[in-house]
Formats: sequence, structure tokens, C-alpha cells
Amino acid sequence: MNHLTIKTRLVLVISLLSVLLIAIGIYGLWGMSRGNEGLRTVYEDRAIPMGQLDIIKVKLLHIRTAVVTALSYNSEAEKQLAEIDSDVTEINKQWAIYIATYLTPDEKKLADSFAVDFKQCLNDGVKPTASLLHGKEWTAAGSFYWEKMRPICKPVTEGADALMKLQLDVAQAEYATATSRYSTARTIAISMILIGIALAAFIGIMLIRSIGRGLQSAIGVAEKIAAGDLSSRIAITSHDEIAKLLSAMQKMQTNLSQIVAEIKDIVEAAAVRGDFSVKMNMEGKAGYTKELSELLNQLSNVSETGLNDVSRVASALANGDLSQKITKDYAGVFNQTKVAVNNTVDSLTKIVEEIRNIVEDAAVRGSFSTKMDMNGKQGYTKTLSELLNQLSDVTDNAMHDISHVAQALAEADLTQKITKDYPGLFGQTKDAVNTTVENLKRLVNEVKVSVDSIGTASK
Repeated sequence: MNHLTIKTRLVLVISLLSVLLIAIGIYGLWGMSRGNEGLRTVYEDRAIPMGQLDIIKVKLLHIRTAVVTALSYNSEAEKQLAEIDSDVTEINKQWAIYIATYLTPDEKKLADSFAVDFKQCLNDGVKPTASLLHGKEWTAAGSFYWEKMRPICKPVTEGADALMKLQLDVAQAEYATATSRYSTARTIAISMILIGIALAAFIGIMLIRSIGRGLQSAIGVAEKIAAGDLSSRIAITSHDEIAKLLSAMQKMQTNLSQIVAEIKDIVEAAAVRGDFSVKMNMEGKAGYTKELSELLNQLSNVSETGLNDVSRVASALANGDLSQKITKDYAGVFNQTKVAVNNTVDSLTKIVEEIRNIVEDAAVRGSFSTKMDMNGKQGYTKTLSELLNQLSDVTDNAMHDISHVAQALAEADLTQKITKDYPGLFGQTKDAVNTTVENLKRLVNEVKVSVDSIGTASK
């Protein structure tokens, strides 16, 4: 049964029950037909002939009664003779009808014997008696009736009685046969019905169990798949529709497992190794699996392209190249990243341009008045601008101090010194300039002392 489909099993069950029902129906109809045939036989071949034989027997008795009446009442002789002719005609008529019915072998023998006896009774008994009565030979007619006709016609009455008894016996036998046939048919029909019910119940239970087990297994697998468990072992032990359902679910579970494995490979490649070249395999996919794979590949492509753009610009920034920007269109966080990276490039470009202006003013024109614009700056750009402005201020102040003292030295003014504190090289330059002033002052004083000494000596 496990190798048959549910449809085939249902067809077999229905066909089997239909055949059994048809068999019961045919057997019942056959039994009814036999019963009806028995009733027909009893009616047509026994009841009707019984009436015919009864009429014949009555007519035979009436013939004898008519002869006795004619002998007793001579004046009634002609009337009685006419009735005898009528009785003989009726007997022949009824006999012809009777003999045309179905006769059993025993009945045929009795009928043949009755026909011979009736013919002899008619020819050797009734007709000679009637002739004597017509001739009004009353004494001879009476003697012939009592001595000849009665003994000759007695077998006819006995034959009629025997035929009537045979009809009753055959009818009784037919009834017994019909009763036995009915009992047998009832037993067989009940047995077939019980067998059919038992067989239907057995096959039904087996079919329900088979379908129930298969459906329970399918439900269990479906619930596990719905819960995200793709490790179920799906056992297929039949070839019916439930097996096809389980096979489809097994294929679905396998496809989902493959998709999960492919997604895992993509995620591991991207998240662990930073490799976006791993893609979902599109071969053989259809429906939602194809759509899911296409979306994941699209996500991977967008991520790879976006990160490549970010990496390209970031590498350029790391190498000091501010000519690179992200030009492709992106959505969501990738667009935010694009804007942030391009804004970084723009900010750095602006800062570089401002620094270039400061350097050019300082290096070419010797002007330290150019400063970084602090409007809108924040974070590292603000810090960098503040530091550059601070550097510019320190350099400008230091150079002004150095220039002022140098100008004073140039004018032989040794009263000027750098008084502000400066760190590093500016501090060293301050110290050197101030030391130079002190050395010049000391030299001047020494020269003055020498000159004063020479003047005093010459006096």
C-alpha cells in the first residue's frame, strides 16, 4: 500500500466497495428474480392449473350427476345430455390450457395417463351412455352407467386428484426451495455486507493511519522549518501524495540550508576577511530563492562598490592626494558616508588652500597677517586652524621683536632687547640677539674705557 498514491488507494477502496455493492445488488436482484420466478411458477404452473384441474374434476362429477339425474328424471334427460356435452367441451378446453403449462416429468406422466383415461372414459363410457339416454333406453342406460361407465371413468377422477395433489406437492417443494434460497441469499448477502464493512473499515483505518502519519511528519517538519530548524531528517517511506509533499519539503529544507550556507560564506568573507567578491550562486534558483539571492548580491555589490570608493578616497587622503572624491550615487548610510568623505576632502582642500595662502604670504611677501578663517570650523579643523594661527602669531611677534632689535642695532641703538618669552628656536634666537646686544654693549664699554685710559695718559 505504501507504494500506491492516496488517489490510487481511494480509487481501489471505492472500486472494491463498488464491486462488492454491485455483487450484493446483483445477487439480491438474482435472489429476488428467483423468488419472483418461484412465485410465478407457483401461480402460473401450479395455482392456475390447480383451478383448471378443479374445474375438470367438477365437470367430471357433474357429468356423473347429470347421468344419474337423467336416469332418475327422464324428462330432464335432454337437458342433462346438453349439459354433459357442455361439460365435455369445457373439460377439453381446460385440459388444452393446462397441458400447455410447464409440466414436471412426474406431472407429464400423470397427465398422459389422465388423457388416456379421459379419452377411454369419454369414448367407452360417456358417449355410449349418452346414446342410450338419447334413445330413451333407460334401463340399458342405467345398467351401462353402473356396470361400465363408472368403473371406466373412475381412473379419470383419480387421475385428476393425483394431478391436483401433485400441484400441491410441487408448490410445497417450490415454497421450500424458495425459503431455502431466501435463507441462503440472506446469509450470503449479510456475509458479503459484513465482509465489505470489515474490509472497508480495515482499509479505511490503514489509509487514515498512513495519511495521518505522513501529515504529522509533514507538520512536524514544517513547524521546525518555520522555527528556523533546518536539521530535520525527513524519512520518505512511500510514494503517495504525502511522500511528494515530504519530498518537496525536503527539497525546500535543502535549498534553505544551501541559501543559509551561501549567506554565511558571504558574511564570513565580508565581515572576517573583508572580501566582497563572494556572491550567491544564481544557477537553478527560482522564485523567492532567486529574488533573495539577487538582493543579497545587490547588497554585496553596493557594499563592495561603496567601500572601494571610500577606500580609494581614504588611500588618496593618506597619500596627500585631495583630488579624489566619491562621485557615484548611493542611498542611506552609504550616501551619508559619501557626503562625509567628500566633505572631509573639501575641508582638507580648504585648509590646505588657507595654509598655502598663509605660507605664501609669510614666505614670499613676508607677511604674517594672513590667518586661518575660524568660521564654521570644529573638531580637528578648528584645532589645526587655531594652532596655525597661534604659530603665525608667535612667528609674527617673534619676527617683529627680532626685526625691531635688529633695526635698533642697525641704528647703533643698544638699548633695545627682546623681552617676551618664546619657546624653542624663537627662544634661542631671542637669547642670541639679546646676547649680541650685551656683547656689543660690553665691547663699546671696553672701547670707551680704553679710549679714556689713552686720553688720561697723554695728559
